[in-house]
Amino acid sequence: MGDRNLAVGWYRFNSSGGWKIPETVVPENHCSGERPGWLDGPHPSVGDGEVTRTVCFIVGSNICYRNQEIRVKNCTGYFVYQLWPSPYTYAVYCTATDSALGDPCVTHTVLDQPWRSTDCSNTECSDGTWMGDRNLTVGWYRFNSSGGWKIPETVVPGDHCSGHYPGWLEGPHPSVGDGEVTRAVCFTADSNICNRIREIRVKNCTGYLVYQLWPSPYIYVVYCTATDSALGDPCVTHTVLDQPWRSTYCSRTECNGGTKMGDRNLAVGWYRFNSSDGWKIPETVVPGDHCSGHYPGWLDGPHPSVGDGEVTRTVCFTEGSNICNRNREIRVKNCTGYFVYQLWPSPYNNAVYCTDPASVPTGEPQETTAEPQETTAEPQETTAEPQETTHS
Repeated sequence: MGDRNLAVGWYRFNSSGGWKIPETVVPENHCSGERPGWLDGPHPSVGDGEVTRTVCFIVGSNICYRNQEIRVKNCTGYFVYQLWPSPYTYAVYCTATDSALGDPCVTHTVLDQPWRSTDCSNTECSDGTWMGDRNLTVGWYRFNSSGGWKIPETVVPGDHCSGHYPGWLEGPHPSVGDGEVTRAVCFTADSNICNRIREIRVKNCTGYLVYQLWPSPYIYVVYCTATDSALGDPCVTHTVLDQPWRSTYCSRTECNGGTKMGDRNLAVGWYRFNSSDGWKIPETVVPGDHCSGHYPGWLDGPHPSVGDGEVTRTVCFTEGSNICNRNREIRVKNCTGYFVYQLWPSPYNNAVYCTDPASVPTGEPQETTAEPQETTAEPQETTAEPQETTHS
C-alpha cells in the first residue's frame, strides 16, 4: 500500500491498528508498505493549537531518507493531521497499535549519568570519550544523578556535558498545573547558541521532571543536566532591575541618552522590576518604538495571584501594526506586594521587556529578609542574530 495519491486534507486515524502516527522509528517494509512514515517529534498538547511536524520515511538504514511536513492538532482525546501525498510510491503514513499515552510520571526510564553535567567540559567526566544521544531511543526519561536532575534553562557553551554540542532548554520548565508541554532544546555549536533544535515534551511530576526525548540531531550532541538544579524560592533569590528607561512612557530614545536598548543578551534568571517608572510588565499592548527599544514587550494575559504560585505567561513583542510579531514564554510569581519574572533573552535586538508606570505602588512593598543585590551591568546589544548552519 501507499499514500502517493492521497488527497490533501485533514484526517483522523481511528482503527484497531491505531489512532495516531508513531513517534518512534518504524522498520522498513512495515505498515503494509515499503517506506513507513513516522513522526520525528512530539504530538502537540491542546494548548499548542495547530503545529507543523515532520514525517520521516525510512529507506534501508536511513531512518529519514525522505520527509514530509504536515500539520497536527490535538482535539482533546484524538489527533487530526493535515496530510499531503507521500513522496513516492509505497510510502505510507503509519499508525501505532499501542497508542495509549499513559502517565509518564509513572512510566519512564531513569538516566543516572553524571557525565551529562554542565560542569563536565570536553571528556573529563567520560574517560576521554565524547558522548552523544544520536542513538537514544524515543521515550520518556527522568534525569537523576549527581550531575543534575533537569535540563538547564541557560545557554551551555560548546564542548560541555561530555559532548561537542550541548543541549539546553530554551524556555521555562512547566508547573504541575501545566500538564505536558512542548519545549525546544537548543544545541550549541561554537558561537551559535542555537545551531540546531529539537522539540521535546516535558511534564512536572511534583518533585521531579520527566522528558519525552528524541534522538539528538547528530553525533556528539547531548541533552545536558544542570548540576545546580535546586529551584529555590525566586521571591527571595532574584535580581532587581532599577531601570526607568523600560517605562511605556519612554518613546524611542528620549529616556536613555539617544541609545536604543534591548534584552537580547539578558542572562536567564529571576528578576524583579523596581524603578520609579514601573514594577510590573504591562498587561496591555504597547506601541512599537517604546520602552527605549524598537520592539516593546507586554504580557499577553493576567498576572497571577499569590495562590497561583509560579505560572507560565507569554510576553508579546510589538512590531509596527503587528502587536505580537514574536513572543517569549516566561515564568511569573506573585510574592505578595511585588512580582518576580523568570526571563529569557528577548527574541532579537532592540526587543525590551517593558514596565508599566501605573504599577508603581503608593507605598513601599514589604521586603524579604534576604534581598538580592542589584546587578550593575546593563544588557548589551548583539550585532547580529544567530544564524542556522547547515552543517551537521
